[in-house]
Amino acid sequence: MAMQALGSIRELSIQWQQPVRTLIDLTKIMMFDFHFVRTSCFFGTDSPVLYFVSRLLTCPIACILLICSWVLNKMLGRRKPFNTVMNQCGLLIFAFFLSITRSTLIPFQCVTSPNGSSSMLLHPGIICFESKDHALFVWLAVAGIVTQPVAVLGLATYVICSYPSQVASGKGQRFATRYRFLLHRFKPDAYYYGLVLLYRNALVALMPTVLVGIPEVQVPLMGMILIAVQNLQIHTAPWRTGLANLVDVLLTDLLLVILLSAGPLLLTDKTQSATVLGWLLCIPVLSMLLVALVGFVKVGPKAYSAEYKALWYLPMPSQGRWGQPEPPAEDPD
Repeated sequence: MAMQALGSIRELSIQWQQPVRTLIDLTKIMMFDFHFVRTSCFFGTDSPVLYFVSRLLTCPIACILLICSWVLNKMLGRRKPFNTVMNQCGLLIFAFFLSITRSTLIPFQCVTSPNGSSSMLLHPGIICFESKDHALFVWLAVAGIVTQPVAVLGLATYVICSYPSQVASGKGQRFATRYRFLLHRFKPDAYYYGLVLLYRNALVALMPTVLVGIPEVQVPLMGMILIAVQNLQIHTAPWRTGLANLVDVLLTDLLLVILLSAGPLLLTDKTQSATVLGWLLCIPVLSMLLVALVGFVKVGPKAYSAEYKALWYLPMPSQGRWGQPEPPAEDPD
């Protein structure tokens, strides 16, 4: 997932420099970006639409192959529960959810041209929201969004919301087996964390598209998403092993370091950036003041009360006639 997040960061308005540009371009494979494979080799034409469709269908085709393998094994007498293939498909979708979501959003990532029109970032020859080619892209993208990321998020939300009631009704074990890909890798009290990761990845995938016209806020908002989920992860330690929790924290830290280091490479208008960032930085500054104020209001009176009691109710030894402590009373026995 971290490599896919890095692939999404690669698509921000950052002017990557060598040699890191070569390294970060390797994430294209994780993002289903198979530009090195020419569609003309298979279809006789190098069509952007066919390329987009191939990205949309990468994960569904993989799931279809898994189902075909399950059917073939069943025909050969090697029966396996359907939950097995369902969990294999679920694990595949869960692992590559960010790439799946990112692939469906390609037609909506448009950049403004010098002549005032906007064109697709990946295919500059296609004018956004005006040409028939882009209309076809949009229809395909909408179909992909509804049938893939939206459907997955809907199913995952249903599973997580209904899991407590399933456990209470005595069907928790069967339910957990069916949706093992979403529940098994996390502690029982953090069963919801898989859904958190899915929504985090959906937001990370959205950033390059939604903020394509305002690059000044791309890095801060991407960082805020990563930090918010990391804080939850540190607080709950949701993974079943300590090593998995540690690796998750370290990978997120490295992504944040990359974001901080790449900030100066953003392609922005300096005047506009100064204004936008001036307002944007008000959010963390005011948040710090608010947190400090809330902390003082909640903790201050209690701390003052404790200090007051310690000062006025400090136990003192009984004083004798000349200010010396009186000896303890002797036992008459």
